[in-house]
Amino acid sequence: MTLRFVSQGTEAVEPLRSAEIDLDIGVIDDLGPEVKRQALYREHLVGVARSGHPLVGTGRKRTIKRTIDAAKFAACAHVAIARVSPRGPLDAALAARGLSRSISLVVQHENAALLAVAASDLVTVVGASLARHGANLGLPIAVFELPVSVPDVQISLAWHPRFDADRAHRWLRDLIRSAVTAH
Repeated sequence: MTLRFVSQGTEAVEPLRSAEIDLDIGVIDDLGPEVKRQALYREHLVGVARSGHPLVGTGRKRTIKRTIDAAKFAACAHVAIARVSPRGPLDAALAARGLSRSISLVVQHENAALLAVAASDLVTVVGASLARHGANLGLPIAVFELPVSVPDVQISLAWHPRFDADRAHRWLRDLIRSAVTAH
């Protein structure tokens, strides 16, 4: 078996249909009846800034429980994680309060966003589990609850039905499910 991680593009059924990929893991919208999809877990989104960033202040705590001001949050320079469009639910929630954010950097992966934030005055939004993992690895970051309500994201597993009965494929799906359940 070979695992290959590729950058995510627009969600489409064609890579699964053509067997270009065997499994798709991530935020997956309904791709139609010819794709099997199973929910793995829900991910809560949090804000991240470098430790000592003016938004989170100084201190030794890596998780900030106090309320972050929405206007101050929006005024920060942001790292957006985008495969297609850097705007999304966070921007809609800010707009509902008459706010907008300035996106200074767009990256394709959450890890790149965490590294950029740890070394700058940028802020970003990532899944809580990744933010905790980054802090546990020693990244100089502070994690905080977002000042606006943004829905959790559903992480799912998708595959083409031709692999339903394939024992090796089923083993891999089961392995992935058990790995994310144990985490």
